[in-house]
Amino acid sequence: MLVAISIPIFNSQLEKSRDAVTVANIRAAYAQASTDVLTGSSTSKTEYSSTQEVVSKGTQAGLSDLEKELPIAEASKTTLKDSGLGNTPGTYKLTFTWSVTDGKISDTPTVSVGK
Repeated sequence: MLVAISIPIFNSQLEKSRDAVTVANIRAAYAQASTDVLTGSSTSKTEYSSTQEVVSKGTQAGLSDLEKELPIAEASKTTLKDSGLGNTPGTYKLTFTWSVTDGKISDTPTVSVGK
């Protein structure tokens, strides 16, 4: 009886840990993209972009709502959640894009996901 109860709980916690690894990988990619943008030069005066590879470990839909803590635009959080990034293991390319308005770079980038 206890085994029947504990297996779904274990699987749920295992998936949450996979999602936590994926979100940590996204955070690391964000940090690298930020560094690239701040130290690099851009030919565009309206936006700065950096593409980073992220390894996803999750096997079920969504990112266990952990994407809410990422320092990116709200619409991009939805994009990440709906992209399959959390439910299909593999390597994804995330492009972080900061817009420039009146000479100031935006605080939060938008993110697009590619395979």
